[in-house]
Amino acid sequence: MTTSAPSPSAIPSERTEVLYGTENTTNAILNFLSNIQKRMDLCADSTWPSVAMGIDVFKKALINNKNRGIKSRYVVDITKDNLSYCKEVIKLGELRHLDGIKGNFVMSEKEYMASATLQEATLLPQVIYSNVKEVIEQQEYVFNSFWNTSVPAELKIREIEEGVALDVIEVIKNASRAKALYFKIIKSAKEEILLTFPTPDSFIRQEKMGVI
Repeated sequence: MTTSAPSPSAIPSERTEVLYGTENTTNAILNFLSNIQKRMDLCADSTWPSVAMGIDVFKKALINNKNRGIKSRYVVDITKDNLSYCKEVIKLGELRHLDGIKGNFVMSEKEYMASATLQEATLLPQVIYSNVKEVIEQQEYVFNSFWNTSVPAELKIREIEEGVALDVIEVIKNASRAKALYFKIIKSAKEEILLTFPTPDSFIRQEKMGVI
């Protein structure tokens, strides 16, 4: 472990380290942001928007990346408490919402950083840094899993501001769960049920199951 921040001018041989102290962590984060060449993917809890938009040096660095043409994707737990900050984040990249995110991590093409906890609009006392290829690839897989199950920020913001429930579309791969949910929907109907079957055999199977 070391307290030295990575140099913005060159990324040395592969390493993973923990950085301590707000001066070291702030420099490391700013260096990370300046090193990005094409893209940035970030996953964060509900406190992150206040840190990113509430601390001037971070906000300026993110705006600068936007102006440099960096493509940014953010998965954040959007709440009524961080709504104003999230509306600013939307201007900087593509923002999506996912409930209950714990921990924070961000990666570019060549680097990765993470922080366990954040406090609102406060500099970070500790961060993890890595430029190990396998670490970045693993975290990219995790991020894409979150991204694919998250919802557009605009829908979550509308839910908070207008009290409109989010429309949810889910692909259910577990056969027993799908069957149970299917019967639940059928039994909950009050007046009318509309069903579409691809073949006559499908209709016969539904009849044998007791659906018809």
